[in-house]
Amino acid sequence: MSVYKLRIPGTGGTEDSLASLDVQFDGEIVAIAGTMDADLDADAESCACEVSFLSSNSIATNDARGSLFMMRIRLSETTAASGNVSAVSHSVSNLAIPVSAGERIHGHMLSTAAVVCTAHVYIYVNDGSPAELRRRR
Repeated sequence: MSVYKLRIPGTGGTEDSLASLDVQFDGEIVAIAGTMDADLDADAESCACEVSFLSSNSIATNDARGSLFMMRIRLSETTAASGNVSAVSHSVSNLAIPVSAGERIHGHMLSTAAVVCTAHVYIYVNDGSPAELRRRR
């Protein structure tokens, strides 16, 4: 089994392919786990992270064929605050997503302007499993 890590640093706005990795061996993605923190200090500020086979994000797109994983944080408050650090953890398991050696996986961020956020995502791949051919859009 191989474990891959993406560190995705965001500084606000739409940021595509902030981090990427190449799969080393044919196999299957069996689990994905991630943590994300953001410095949210105003009502309705938010930060979203997406892990995808696509080189640009599809966070606001329905039926995105390349998206693998997503996390999001949003601040809702009634009075002004000063620097609320928010964090979220998320994971999915029991997956069987075929990947081929050399295939690239990207990390994207979409956040309110000037919101600093960072995600750390771990991708667990069972090496040596047969990788099926498939079409990504």
